[in-house]
Amino acid sequence: MSCGVAEHQPGDSAAQLMRRADHALYMAKAAGRGRAELDGGGSSELSRDLAAALAAGDVHVHFQPVVDLPSGRMTGVEALVRWTHPRLGPVSPERFVAVAEENGLIAALGEQVLRTAVTQLTPLRLAAGGSLGLGINVSGRELCDPGYPTRVRAVLEESGWPASDVVLEVTESLLEGQSSAAVAALHVLRAGGLRIAIDDFGTGYSSLSRLDTLPVDILKFDSSFIATIATSPRRAQMLESMVGMAGALGLSVVAEGVETDAQDAVLKRVGCTYAQGWLYGRPIPATELVAPRDLAYATVLR
Repeated sequence: MSCGVAEHQPGDSAAQLMRRADHALYMAKAAGRGRAELDGGGSSELSRDLAAALAAGDVHVHFQPVVDLPSGRMTGVEALVRWTHPRLGPVSPERFVAVAEENGLIAALGEQVLRTAVTQLTPLRLAAGGSLGLGINVSGRELCDPGYPTRVRAVLEESGWPASDVVLEVTESLLEGQSSAAVAALHVLRAGGLRIAIDDFGTGYSSLSRLDTLPVDILKFDSSFIATIATSPRRAQMLESMVGMAGALGLSVVAEGVETDAQDAVLKRVGCTYAQGWLYGRPIPATELVAPRDLAYATVLR
């Protein structure tokens, strides 16, 4: 059981007290569930430390390769944020992103990840012939911020990174509510040349009807769905059917969490075009990525 606790402060209304208790409950769930969190306790301290880390440039970005399955070439990367707390050690992104959302830091965090990614990857993109797909995870709070599309465009214009090589990855759970502000932001960004991917597709929120109403270019099949495709004929058949459906709709497909040669073989057999996972490469700093000589001739997540 997760529990959020708030102590009544002089002047608090009942509604204010409940809001603070609800905020504490959110933080308890973000920290891993099965725990109690006191409003104004550890999460507030963590938010202060995160703000200091952002200001000092101590939040880093690693990159996981995305490969073209038919050729085996790397066609892009997904940017993954990492933070090592000086006392707590590595903090999971799920935890500190939630802290950033609830404490007004998500805009700074999102902009820093995007700016760091395009800056560090520019030499690799140029070495690859000027084209490299870049996947960026987007928070729901970011999408609902009216200034988010402007910040994205500004970073891309300053860096010279092509908008067409950026893939904004949004989770199915974020789109479940189909927030009008979030969907409007996606339309604006897509009109500006960026691509939109539904991340973690195939999990509990899957709804095929949304593929007809949302601005989507790419489906990223969740690792939990991919895990059994080599051992479950029915799961492999489901995957093949969905890959065929995506192709008929003009959508690209990326399989996440690929770890074995057997999974790779199934993905190739059913016609999946792109994949990422430990089989092809773990998240690593930009300095450790190597641009293949023929990358310029690969299709970049389109």
